[in-house]
Amino acid sequence: MPCPACGTTCQVGVRTGGTLVINCPEHGVAIVSRAAGRAQIAPDKMDPEERLWVIETAVRFFVISPEDEDFLIVQSMSLPCNYVQLRYNEGQLWAEVSSRLWNCPYCGNRPLTEESEIHLSELGFVGGGLLRNFECHLLPGRAHEIAALLERLLVLAYDEPADFAVAIYPKRRTTLKFVLAAFATTGGPLGHATSL
Repeated sequence: MPCPACGTTCQVGVRTGGTLVINCPEHGVAIVSRAAGRAQIAPDKMDPEERLWVIETAVRFFVISPEDEDFLIVQSMSLPCNYVQLRYNEGQLWAEVSSRLWNCPYCGNRPLTEESEIHLSELGFVGGGLLRNFECHLLPGRAHEIAALLERLLVLAYDEPADFAVAIYPKRRTTLKFVLAAFATTGGPLGHATSL
């Protein structure tokens, strides 16, 4: 989908209520559509129950049949470089936490704090440093446990507040369609069905 400011083709993500977002390398995150029938929600706040539901719904579909070199990014709406991701390659599933050292125009390469790195290490994450993310190849087996881990990683790595918002950026459009369909039929944990 093109960025409304510059026309650059961007990956499409989804956040609360089935809202579609993009992340332009130059202009950052932009809301590109909002489903009808929902109250306006500040882009930087999200009900924690709904946030976990969005993450778990995406993870649940992702782990059913991931393709080689597949990924699922969970990005905080507070800063585009605050993200974690699931990766799948050569039959292995693992998680990564952004080191924020990717020549980022948003944070100016603001490394994680020593305390954050200690928390990640305690959870089995290694790596980091210039142009490397922190990685862990030993993940829980169930989708809701993986989703809870991804949410926890965002809090531990970036000191996110309780009501921080996320956007999900899957590589495969089928994963995005699955999350949107889940919103359309159930409306998420808050019970507000959306029309997409």
